[in-house]
Amino acid sequence: MEYSVPAARQLVIPAHPRVAILGCSINSGLGVREHSVGRVAAKMLEAEKTMAKAKARLLVSEVREGLSKVVDFKPDLVILSSGNVEAFVHPHRVVEKAVARFGPDTWHGDVGMDPRPYFSTDPEKARAQLRESRLKVAVKNALVRPFGGYTRMSLPQYITEFTALLDELEKTGAAVVVLGPSKVSEYYFPYSDRNLARFERAQRLVVAPRSRVRHVSVRDLVPRTEQQADLAHPDVAGHARLARAVVATVRVEERAAV
Repeated sequence: MEYSVPAARQLVIPAHPRVAILGCSINSGLGVREHSVGRVAAKMLEAEKTMAKAKARLLVSEVREGLSKVVDFKPDLVILSSGNVEAFVHPHRVVEKAVARFGPDTWHGDVGMDPRPYFSTDPEKARAQLRESRLKVAVKNALVRPFGGYTRMSLPQYITEFTALLDELEKTGAAVVVLGPSKVSEYYFPYSDRNLARFERAQRLVVAPRSRVRHVSVRDLVPRTEQQADLAHPDVAGHARLARAVVATVRVEERAAV
């Protein structure tokens, strides 16, 4: 069933809009490159110009820090992905430090024990990557389930930063479509899915009273069959589904003659 929005709830934007694509790995196109939701939606809308500023692991506070360039761009539509980076549960920092000191490079950092979203086209290399990916997940479960972990931002911090970001984006006059957090595998990402759901509920509350902002639920829209191998990031079909939802959220009207 395709996503639909009542006409009264659609955001009006001009034909051939200027589109700014902001946020985290959903919008940066991890694993899908040019087939990301923002780029596909911009193409469907026949955008005059596109600004792509999304980046994997980018916190909402870091998105705010780069807003001056977005303001100068004068977007008609902003597509913002947010909530994943801040809500994922990682093994405690002391574990990260130990791994950074003694473990292989591919295990370093807050996402060092995350499963791979995709694998090499070379069969032998892909098998090795799959073995390592499975080992990472097993180790992460052994560490997080009994001992818990940490998130890069608390929910109160996130609400404050997310609210401030939307306040600033609204000042540009642009329509804003927020793509919420993903639904993820509870085994691949222990304790993360329930936290991602909490962050999405908070997003909806912040978005609800705003006349020029709408929320699109990645969790509700993208089925597991349209996720990559990490069961977190959408695949090409998942991104296409999200792009159609973004386009359904807006209504294009011709620009007024000057």
